[in-house]
Amino acid sequence: MKVYFFVHPHAPAAESAYEHGIIALAEGLSKCGVKFYGNMKYWASIPGSQRHLITHDENIEYSDCDVVIFSSEIYNHKRLDLLPRELFQSKRKYKLIFIDSSDIILENNKYITPGQYPEIRKVDLVLKSHFCSKFSYPDNFVPWQFGLTNRIIGSLNPKPFKDRKHSVLVNYRSKHQLRDLAENRFMQTVYSIYEKDDVCDDLNENHQSPQDQHYWMLTGRRHYQSYYKRLGESKVCAVFGGFLQTQLSERATISHRLIRKLDSHINFLKYDRLLQFDSWRFWESLASGCLTIHADIDKYGVLLPEMPVNGEHYFGVDFSDLHASRNNFLQSDMHESMASNGRNWVLQNYSPEAVARRFLKLISG
Repeated sequence: MKVYFFVHPHAPAAESAYEHGIIALAEGLSKCGVKFYGNMKYWASIPGSQRHLITHDENIEYSDCDVVIFSSEIYNHKRLDLLPRELFQSKRKYKLIFIDSSDIILENNKYITPGQYPEIRKVDLVLKSHFCSKFSYPDNFVPWQFGLTNRIIGSLNPKPFKDRKHSVLVNYRSKHQLRDLAENRFMQTVYSIYEKDDVCDDLNENHQSPQDQHYWMLTGRRHYQSYYKRLGESKVCAVFGGFLQTQLSERATISHRLIRKLDSHINFLKYDRLLQFDSWRFWESLASGCLTIHADIDKYGVLLPEMPVNGEHYFGVDFSDLHASRNNFLQSDMHESMASNGRNWVLQNYSPEAVARRFLKLISG
């Protein structure tokens, strides 16, 4: 089997198109012995190295390969010129795969991602991060994830749980509705047991090693060794991300937005779904061996290829029954075992090799 990737080129750190999903998949395919190529050289993990994860061979055309993969990064940065016009042709011999890990955008009063564009209906599969069963998706969507890469796994240095600081890491860089809800309605319970650590890294932080600086540039300022160090030293990490919603959330008219804004003050809507829930923090926390706290993702319709179990691999908050969630957290003697189980589970199911093997099984069906 031969695989071909269309990737967006690296850019300055503040603008970098970070092809996380493609990197994770390519690293796993390499472990599985699958040959792959790209429209350009991409991802040299060592500073100054001429060896790239994805290589470019002028003698290999995408149409010569069995599987062709591209991602929503090309759409996010408006570089459709990177894709050949014939890519979507109906009489193709290759399977065409689209990785959609984008944040939502507002078009025609609806929240969508690039995977919902008309031309993407012509691909064989859309690997959809942020997949929630309570929302409507086109038929070619399947649940996917951010997951782990070799960079992330190699950067972690988890201490034994008993040797960690009795603290909870809550250091988000951006605002999400769910993060505000959690802070206002649940996290005070956590702070009654664990000390709050909300130190954030400076986006322009000077890194101590050339390797960390290299990764910081390639990932669009998402790599901070000091952050990974704090993860490995903290017992707990809050990873809330996204937006708790109701059926109204499929619409984004002015009236619907006003209703949701009113709810932020008096809390009358009954949330039943979670939009845009995935984050690197979720996977980094699990792999670091932290007790990972998120919303109860199963309750709110989240679908991943392999699902973690609330109370076994992470602690999931039910925002419709906060009294029970608070009591469960305070009375639980499973904090250390959840942290350990979560680390073992994520490394087993979401390492690059595990993801690649799942992908190969998916496209062979």
